[in-house]
Amino acid sequence: MSEDGRSIFLASAIVNGDDETGILSIREIRIADEDFGKTMCRFEIGIPWFEMMSLALQGSYVALTTHEECFLVNWRDNVGICFSMRASGVEGVEHDFRTEPYRCSFHPNDPVIFVFDDLCKSRISIIDVPDDMPRLTHKMSSLQEHWTPGNIQAREERAIMLPIPENLDCKVFQSGFRAISRSLIVLDLLVVAPEDQTFSFIDMFNLPRTIYTRHSVDTSCWTLQTEFTRFNTPALKTPEFRLMNTQIRPGVFFIMLLVGQTRTLIVPKFSEGYRNLYSWARIALPRYLAEKTRTDGREIMVPTCFDLRSGKLLAFLPDGLHVVQY
Repeated sequence: MSEDGRSIFLASAIVNGDDETGILSIREIRIADEDFGKTMCRFEIGIPWFEMMSLALQGSYVALTTHEECFLVNWRDNVGICFSMRASGVEGVEHDFRTEPYRCSFHPNDPVIFVFDDLCKSRISIIDVPDDMPRLTHKMSSLQEHWTPGNIQAREERAIMLPIPENLDCKVFQSGFRAISRSLIVLDLLVVAPEDQTFSFIDMFNLPRTIYTRHSVDTSCWTLQTEFTRFNTPALKTPEFRLMNTQIRPGVFFIMLLVGQTRTLIVPKFSEGYRNLYSWARIALPRYLAEKTRTDGREIMVPTCFDLRSGKLLAFLPDGLHVVQY
């Protein structure tokens, strides 16, 4: 979001496997009353075809990761670089070869990237943003040769030991940084256990449930605070209810919503600090998202975000951005 709160900036990457081309773009969407919905393209650059793993935007920087590389761009200065990373070895991590990034986050205050490894999802590589990236002059060409290659060594690497039973098949999500206070910023890791499994030490009623935990890491001293919540949820067995389990930034959840399939979204709600207060929010969707509205039989997948702090639901429909206030 812009500093004046009147615009949101959206990074997108589109790749075409048929001709092996791609485009990375930054768009500004106005949300002020007088010009709500006005969209302006602020930056576009050609990128090679690849299997994209993550896309992160923070201020002037955008980072796009693949299985092997990271494309880092300062879109306001029109400079950028493509680099791979090599692991220097971390205590508790058995392998020692190139990192395979699957998600990255920018530190909110410093020009630093935190990259998670696809091979070892509890490992974090910390990389300084280069201050001498070359200018991007190739415009919309998707040839790899236009990108200056680099092999960047991580400044620091950490293996986070999450308190999760080894036999639990779960998903780990890295959701970015969260400010506890002016002096304390933590990195949140979210873990979702499949609905047919339970933690044995909280299995009190033997009911179907989703286990959702938040692990907050203070990166200044690498201490860990864990909070967990459980949701006894036979309802989640039906498609009418969907759990928003991907947090793209603190308090903001994302889901690809199939229009006409889901009527209620379930959103986990943790405390803002370390108070271990948590609950679940039930979001009843508006009719045009909950019911099928097309007569041609085609299905629509809609990128949808919900901001717990503001109570706003954002749905990116074909006819534009829809904002619903709860």
